[in-house]
Amino acid sequence: MVVIYLALGTMILLARPPWEGPDEIDHVRNVETIAAGTLYPIAAGHGGEVVQPPAYYAALALWQKTLGRPATNPSAVSNPTCQAAVLRGLRPHCWLYVHRTSRDARDRRLVDLLRLPGLLLGALVVVLTAATARRVCRDRFAPALAAAIVAFIPTFLMISTGVSNDVLANALAALATWLAVIVAGGSLRQRPRMAACAGLGALVAALVQTKLTGIFLLPAAGAAVWWSAKSWRLRGRLLGTFGAGVALAGGWWLIYNTRHYGDPLALAASARVNRLLGGPLEYAGVHPLRQIFVEVPRTVWKQFWYIFQQFEWPWWAYIPFWGLTATALGALVASRKRERVPSATTRVLGLFALGGLASVWAIGVQDRAAQARLAFIGLPALACLIALGAERLPGPRAARLALPALGLGASIVVLGTDIMAMPG
Repeated sequence: MVVIYLALGTMILLARPPWEGPDEIDHVRNVETIAAGTLYPIAAGHGGEVVQPPAYYAALALWQKTLGRPATNPSAVSNPTCQAAVLRGLRPHCWLYVHRTSRDARDRRLVDLLRLPGLLLGALVVVLTAATARRVCRDRFAPALAAAIVAFIPTFLMISTGVSNDVLANALAALATWLAVIVAGGSLRQRPRMAACAGLGALVAALVQTKLTGIFLLPAAGAAVWWSAKSWRLRGRLLGTFGAGVALAGGWWLIYNTRHYGDPLALAASARVNRLLGGPLEYAGVHPLRQIFVEVPRTVWKQFWYIFQQFEWPWWAYIPFWGLTATALGALVASRKRERVPSATTRVLGLFALGGLASVWAIGVQDRAAQARLAFIGLPALACLIALGAERLPGPRAARLALPALGLGASIVVLGTDIMAMPG
């Protein structure tokens, strides 16, 4: 599973020219600013991703420095013909940037170097998904199924092979999901349970310092701590430990934001930058209700399984993916109706999956640029729930492989048609 993922990912990483990931040049600009010794300000004129927290970029800057690469000033030459076609709603078969330039080879070496950790973090997400499924599923086949679902989603492969803070957010979320399931299972002794709750709090804090939408997993992590004990006194102690983990790992960043931007999450400064970039709905001319009930669901329908910059599939191509997902989740819900109270671990997985989806809607209320990839912080939980439902379906085990097999086939097709066959 991991080997196939790494093979596909490596081909995508090497075949895709620099800057052709979502906002990749702005993510690299954040890295290079930190590598040069300063923290990028949340202000206009410093790139389109300065609203993002610094943890991922600081880690990549350290990676770059460790390998002896000096900081640089990234720049790219736009392909106006291609970008104009995209703005008109077309799906042109072209790159968004010009790559026959004097510095393209140098840019490629830098970007490939910065993409590599994302590929490895994606492999970690696949492994942690299998480890989580092993904790909650009865069937020994289920961990491989859950891991394969994650590994072969074309959008996940594309994100994991680009420079984006999504890759670290997804890995931290997968680790938090695995630890939350262990905590909610109630099998740990008191001292290890206290340590696990503190660690879970630190993971959530690190996730929010990587991508603000990680805060939507806080309720799921808190619920896992709450359900791990039965006595009110022990619940209070565990929640206190969890909160201490959050404060110790993330308190400095909240203080820094309050001091420099006026609020702990720098939301006001981020809103000002987004307004200048033309993101909020009042500047986009879209009614908020239409955005919530039409545009965001349409985004999730299309983009969750596959989107690569300007490339999407026809709407009907997503039906098999969502149909197989709905079948498995329906089987899980039907089986749980026979139980008076679902297990704590299943409830925790449900909250993690819903937290990921909630992040898409939360951004979609404010910004037309909301992307379904934001939900990937809940992807390991969703894959485990699908595996739980699939093990309750009648029929041969091989039939349960339909969803990951569909994803693998689609990923191979995408590699050939939307990357390898691209001109230039």
